[in-house]
Amino acid sequence: MASDAYAIAASGMAAQQTQMDLIAANLANVSTIRTASGGPYHPRTAVLQTSGAFADELQAAQGSGGDDLLITAGLTLDADDWQQPQGVEVAAIVEDAASSPNATRNETGVDPIEQMVALVAAGRSYDANVAVLQAAKQMDMEASDISRLA
Repeated sequence: MASDAYAIAASGMAAQQTQMDLIAANLANVSTIRTASGGPYHPRTAVLQTSGAFADELQAAQGSGGDDLLITAGLTLDADDWQQPQGVEVAAIVEDAASSPNATRNETGVDPIEQMVALVAAGRSYDANVAVLQAAKQMDMEASDISRLA
């Protein structure tokens, strides 16, 4: 169970690290008005999705209508086939060509304020995953102490 928490938190940290790397590249190119393709630089962002069994289970549950469904927070999930989530993964890295509708050949397509807000959000998400790792580690240590004393 704790190893699941480690894997989930680690996948979240990796996904947010990818997002922060893309934001850093976007900010580094904030004044790039001409790329190799001839147009302005367009910001890139990572599209994140759940990975593994949880994503498959959620997708299947949205299409099923069985009697043994568990309804939690507006989601309908089949209780018999429930599996633990496996974390997140980067589904795609997309270029936002429509990010700045006024971007012309002489303007950049990157909004630095929007990028900084996204960077703060990604950093906080990364920190939350670090807190999960620390909590799981603490629980493992305390469980080890309990089993050693018992």
